[in-house]
Amino acid sequence: ATGQVGQALTTGLSRTEHQVCVLVRDASGQNFPDNVTVLERRDFTPDVFRAALSGVDHVIYGIGLPEQFLFDNSVFDRVNCQMLRTFLDALRSSGVRRLTYISTYEVFEVVDNQIDETHPIADESEMTPYFQSMVRAYRIAAEFARANDIQLTTIHPAAVYGGRNTGGGITDYMENLASRNWHRLPFINPSSFPVVHVESLTDAITRSLDKPGAYIVSDQMTSLKDIAQGMRKQAWSYVPLIIPLWIVMIGTHLLEAIARVIKIKPFASTVQIAFLTKGWRPDPGKAIRELGWKPMPLEEGIRRFLAARRPSVSHEAYAITGSERIQPIARLQLLTAAGLFLYWILYFTVGVAPDNPPPGYFVFQNSFTFADLILALLLTRAATYLLGANPIRRVIGRGLSLICAGALLFLGGLDISFNFQNQIYLTWSIDMALEVAVNIWCLGFGFLLAYEFAFDAYQRY
Repeated sequence: ATGQVGQALTTGLSRTEHQVCVLVRDASGQNFPDNVTVLERRDFTPDVFRAALSGVDHVIYGIGLPEQFLFDNSVFDRVNCQMLRTFLDALRSSGVRRLTYISTYEVFEVVDNQIDETHPIADESEMTPYFQSMVRAYRIAAEFARANDIQLTTIHPAAVYGGRNTGGGITDYMENLASRNWHRLPFINPSSFPVVHVESLTDAITRSLDKPGAYIVSDQMTSLKDIAQGMRKQAWSYVPLIIPLWIVMIGTHLLEAIARVIKIKPFASTVQIAFLTKGWRPDPGKAIRELGWKPMPLEEGIRRFLAARRPSVSHEAYAITGSERIQPIARLQLLTAAGLFLYWILYFTVGVAPDNPPPGYFVFQNSFTFADLILALLLTRAATYLLGANPIRRVIGRGLSLICAGALLFLGGLDISFNFQNQIYLTWSIDMALEVAVNIWCLGFGFLLAYEFAFDAYQRY
């Protein structure tokens, strides 16, 4: 009950008429609802399971390890299969006869790229160690239920997002987008996969408690690009660049090879990429018909994800559209242009230079005059276009902003290089403080413009 699904399910069930008791290894740092009984045990032994099952009329089993890169793949079998056997042995000797087991939709055979509950159990021989363990676990649960007269409900969710971020999944991807961690996630690959919001999954599980059978729970098919674009409509996030899949596969194979040598888990793996690109479509029709469950649109799921990140402030306060976001940037462009004009006015009137300039200093500085003035004019024009209502001019303003970004980075870099080579930064004065501020602003604001307009260049504002 401390994982992504368990935490959301515990909260959801606590709001119903059910009396909820959860078994966890470590309850520290967890905020369980007041009406939930928490059993904390460091090890899940047969005796611990038997004690936890005492006085229970329905048990939900959600212990499992998701697909990921591991140095020892036998861990999947130990957690997903052997732990389940230990639990079922305890269940056999208890009075509990209703069991909900949370599995995955891939335990069913794929037919014409579709998956539903009527399909036979998949042949795991060609699957990854994770899916092999999940298929075996599903067989174990199903055979146990038949042999012991257990009313079994199995839930087969798509990729779960929302709720607690346990790392490495779709929620972590969305968190990087919302935090604008472009350095951690600069690009993505083409993809097609099913998702379900954790609250939507919780609703389906709650509705299925007295209805035995297998239920696939999937809100919809989507892609990494669709999620990023959907988030950008609701928050100040970004859309990573899309690169060909073969490049991503080469990179992930290389990362895994290095990881096995240095024993550090890679941030991306081939098994994750395989899931994102298979394009298998699970059919939630049975859950919709028999449970009265309704899939949650991705737009609503994103809204809930963003709202959960900032519980103390309304979502609307943070919903920044593209035009609203670039308005402050355009004003900074105008401020930068004014600063450039002012700098050269001061340079040719008051004088802005070190006390003892090196040979060639003024020749070098004078070569910047026309370049800076042209840059100031371009910044002014770009800003006025971006602040205007004409969509065509705003597109032109974006292009001009990219030119300005390159000019700021290039001119600032030249100035910094000259100052370092001639040790000008060592001659500290008010004039030099102004020079340092100009250099920092050129690089910082130039990078901001490049990030905002080049990294998301294919999007409309």
